[in-house]
Amino acid sequence: AEVEREVRLNLVAPIVLTGLAMPLLKKAERAAIVVVTSGYALAPATRAPVYSAAKAGLRAYAKALRRQVRPLGMTVTEVVPPVVDTPAVARLAVRKVPPEAVAAATLRAVAAGRPEVYVGAARLLPLLLRLADEIIDGPAIIFTETKRGADSLSHVLKIHGHSVET
Repeated sequence: AEVEREVRLNLVAPIVLTGLAMPLLKKAERAAIVVVTSGYALAPATRAPVYSAAKAGLRAYAKALRRQVRPLGMTVTEVVPPVVDTPAVARLAVRKVPPEAVAAATLRAVAAGRPEVYVGAARLLPLLLRLADEIIDGPAIIFTETKRGADSLSHVLKIHGHSVET
């Protein structure tokens, strides 16, 4: 029951509400849809797997919806905030961003037609995730060294733990 409630609240409800608003949005001279996801949509939290999954689903929805409504002249902006200082997280002893900062960043992003806006510490997420991929997966070539033989040069490439001599 708790899992279903979490998914309904964080994934199903925004999708349904957007669908209900769509007829009015289609009639508007200019329409912008704002979808609020979370840093957990990009980097799932061990302590909140269902929330993370719901927000990741909402992120996918925002991306697909953006392509779907573009021909209609609408924009979709995904807002990726860190923990926002609201009553829902009052008990958490973590750094929180004021809701006004999230609102201001959202309005700037919508006015600029930006597809995504990362607020506060969440701005670092894309870079950190790219770096993490490099650390976890490692670059294709870890290192090279040159060996001098009697009359030739050879190179040793270590590719994901395997040595290849050229």
